[in-house]
Amino acid sequence: MATKVIYDKLWAELTAQAKKAKKAFVAVAYIGIGATAQLPLKRGSLLITDLSEKSVKSGLTNPNEVLKYVKKGIEVHSVENLHAKVFVFDRKAIVGSSNISLSSKSNLIEAAMYTSDSNAIKEAKEFVISLKGDRIGPKALSELIKIYVPPRGGARKIGKQITTKPRHSSIWLFPLELTDYDEETQKHYDNEKPKAIKKLNDKSQFILDDFKWTGKKVYEKLKLNQRVLIVEEDNNGWFYLVPPCRVIHIKRWRKGTAFKLIVFLERLKNQKRIRIDRALRKLDTHSGVINNLDVEAKLVEKAATVYQLGQLWKDNK
Repeated sequence: MATKVIYDKLWAELTAQAKKAKKAFVAVAYIGIGATAQLPLKRGSLLITDLSEKSVKSGLTNPNEVLKYVKKGIEVHSVENLHAKVFVFDRKAIVGSSNISLSSKSNLIEAAMYTSDSNAIKEAKEFVISLKGDRIGPKALSELIKIYVPPRGGARKIGKQITTKPRHSSIWLFPLELTDYDEETQKHYDNEKPKAIKKLNDKSQFILDDFKWTGKKVYEKLKLNQRVLIVEEDNNGWFYLVPPCRVIHIKRWRKGTAFKLIVFLERLKNQKRIRIDRALRKLDTHSGVINNLDVEAKLVEKAATVYQLGQLWKDNK
């Protein structure tokens, strides 16, 4: 076991360890230009960072760099209130002050604790995994690239921190029943599906899913890039939670006083549904989010509840 403090050669060590490690587990608040060369993570690694709109618009996290990681096969999740800098490489862990940026490498005084202690490594890895829940794919990143503002020196104030729980993006909850589309809806679906498929950037990791909805609230408030959690009933009467998806395309239309939508989703492959009764055992039953299923869609914004919902699939890719 070796434990030491690294400072003047910190980035040389981080880069070298990233190149050698078979798989890395990294939680770092901000990612700047040149990050993929600075920290060359390998396929299958896990990266947690702050990809909130505030951080992207402030130039603190560069979604172009994060997209390079995703294209290399890195699993990326966003946590808005992340400030930790934790790097786990096989049998080594480095915990310190460094974001992944040229400024950190060239201009700032950084320091970190380096350890090969097995218990510390295990705890550091568990910490990074515990932050999963708000996965970011190519389509979400392409939308963030549109609002990215490069830094011009200094940093803008992001806002007051109001929770110590990982803050993931809000999520819509939709109770659905399995049914065939009517003729009108099917026609819209056939016209819009090719457009949605074009927006599915990484077909090796994601598949296209969809559902129809009628209601003014969702018609007016549902946005591209938001997350959706579907509650569906099978033929045996069991209710299931479908893994979180992202909205990549929406078709809206009016018929009389009815507000109608077809929502196309980017859904991660190979993630299984979870039965409601099993999910409730892991959730705070006082949250009231899925205890009383009804026909209304809900936008879940409470940080603790959103985090708990994402953690239901934390052990899945």
